[in-house]
Amino acid sequence: MALTLTIHGAAGRMGQALVELVRSASDLAIAGLWDRAGCAAVGEGSGVEGFSAPWGTRAGDVMVDFSREEGLRTLLKEWPEDSTAALVSGTTGLDSELQELLAKRAERSPVF
Repeated sequence: MALTLTIHGAAGRMGQALVELVRSASDLAIAGLWDRAGCAAVGEGSGVEGFSAPWGTRAGDVMVDFSREEGLRTLLKEWPEDSTAALVSGTTGLDSELQELLAKRAERSPVF
């Protein structure tokens, strides 16, 4: 069974590189591709959904975040408390609020 990933920041350079890598791996599958609402790469036919996409199982096994500070902040604030998806974030420049939000998320599921 493949490990399923949702890529947050999927329209960006790193997000697109991850999409290509996941699609070429036999043991990985894409559960969802997200980016900020209003992003030019978001919309019908692109495969990338606006951040307001419903949660549910769409987070997959792992949420991979390569967004910006504001994107990560929104992701962490809106993440359902009962979600067990792990988080891998490549976002840099984290302020104290983001560090606290990550620590709270880590109480519920793995954070890397």
